[in-house]
Amino acid sequence: MARRLDDRIPGRTGPTGGVPSGTQLGARGFTLIEVMVALVVAGLLAGAMISLLVGQSLFYAKNEEGITAQQNIRAAVDLLSSDLRMAASADIVVASPDSVLLRSNYLRAVVCDTTASGSVRLFVFDSIGNAGLSGRLSGTAYSDPYVAAFLYADGFTPSVSSTGGSPRAACTANGAPSDGSDVAYRETTGWAAAFGSAPRRGSIVRQYGLLAYRFAESDFASGRALWRNDRELVGPFSEDAVLSYVMRDGSVQSTVTGVMLDSIRAVRLRATTEDTDTRFEVERSFDFDVELRN
Repeated sequence: MARRLDDRIPGRTGPTGGVPSGTQLGARGFTLIEVMVALVVAGLLAGAMISLLVGQSLFYAKNEEGITAQQNIRAAVDLLSSDLRMAASADIVVASPDSVLLRSNYLRAVVCDTTASGSVRLFVFDSIGNAGLSGRLSGTAYSDPYVAAFLYADGFTPSVSSTGGSPRAACTANGAPSDGSDVAYRETTGWAAAFGSAPRRGSIVRQYGLLAYRFAESDFASGRALWRNDRELVGPFSEDAVLSYVMRDGSVQSTVTGVMLDSIRAVRLRATTEDTDTRFEVERSFDFDVELRN
């Protein structure tokens, strides 16, 4: 009987020669060299990704420090400007490289009437309950109607003899609003002793305290900070942070005293903000003039 050729090939049990079903001829695994190359490439990609993430993190951190430094500049200018722009040169008491001291209002009123005995009836139209002003100086100033200049009496605060009732009637009769609280209408004494005479009806009255802005060492960081009286406001700034004074003739003085205080036109802030993170050297310098508006 004739035999099939396939039956004579060892290991062949049928048409496929015993190769297990589903197995492709010629299939093989990775060699050791291929695995090592793949690992090296994966490591390089992972290293590049980590380097990119670290670089982005440092960029954002440095950018954040720059934003903080810029915000410190803006805060210093805004805080100082809010008080100085309400002041006149006559309000400045001390002008030095480290600090500027000025009279700052905590009450403003208009004179409604003056009695024969020298009492002055006031309508208070603006007051600040807690202005954070120093107790080292307080005083009162007034300007006559249609007169811009104020007369000052440092250390004088008029005594209040009554509120509501009678002073309200006098004030409303002379045009003041009638819907204020009782304490807004007050009768006061002591003016003649302080000024020699009482202010006339329509005069503007100011009561003030001493406000100091200064550059001094920070309690929270290395460097200087801007202080408002005894409260630290913003910082840190470099050690060369300084105040100077622009005069009406255009000159700039580091210190102003005596009658020359009346010639100050603006207060100049000059400083460099410092970053609080020692990994970066982020600095922002500023040179800004705060004009006295009054």
